[in-house]
Amino acid sequence: MCNKRNILIFFLFIFLFISFFPKKVFAVTLDISNYPSVINSDPFSVDVFVSGASDGKNYLRIDLYKDGTTKYFGETFNGVDWYFGSTGISYFAIDIIDSTASATLQGRFGSPSLTEYLGPGNYKLRIRRYTSSGGSSTTDQTPVDVNIQVATPTPEPTSEPTNTPTSSPTNSPTLTPTPTPVVTKTPTIKPTNTPSPNETEESLNMEVLGIQIEDNLINSTQSSEENNDKPKSNFLPILFIVLGISFVGFSGFAFFKQKRLNNSEDEKNSEVI
Repeated sequence: MCNKRNILIFFLFIFLFISFFPKKVFAVTLDISNYPSVINSDPFSVDVFVSGASDGKNYLRIDLYKDGTTKYFGETFNGVDWYFGSTGISYFAIDIIDSTASATLQGRFGSPSLTEYLGPGNYKLRIRRYTSSGGSSTTDQTPVDVNIQVATPTPEPTSEPTNTPTSSPTNSPTLTPTPTPVVTKTPTIKPTNTPSPNETEESLNMEVLGIQIEDNLINSTQSSEENNDKPKSNFLPILFIVLGISFVGFSGFAFFKQKRLNNSEDEKNSEVI
């Protein structure tokens, strides 16, 4: 009975020792090596060694930041393309075996904003680890110092709209009408039969009379145009017209009478012969 009791006390002591003795917890550490001291716009590589992590799939990303700030930037190559975002499982995947893993990450400067990248100078580089579920896990690591030499993009000035002066309407030049030239028709001269001496004399008298009448009409017309301010009278032109018609009629009558007499004399002369 005594031996059984002692054995029971021994196992109870071992159980209590196992239950209440503090377990040793291993912290996850990340060691960074072979990193560039100067970073420019070209891609670069970083070696990472992970220890103390649970076996399974993990994901790693590269963080660049200014010391004392939480503005992270930089892109990580995940084996397919460059990624910078909040989805943990989109970063570079590694397999934790026996609590350890090692990898070489590819990173580059990326396209940070003006609040994330404050210009060329000293910055920090660290590795962030995500678990298989995509959650971020705190790890023990010492960030390394790097010098980033990438020019800060200069923001383009915003051009202010300029007021376009309103052009005042210009007066169109007044077109002066071109006077239409007066076309003077040249009278067509028709050939006439050669008159006899008597007819020629009478014709000359009639022409002289007609020229005198025409001159009188022209003079009266010019005098009437020069005296536009004076009251016009239609009596004088009518008088000259009537006289002209009378002279022309009288001359025609005398011409035909004389011609008739001449014809009679010619007939008598022919009879005598």
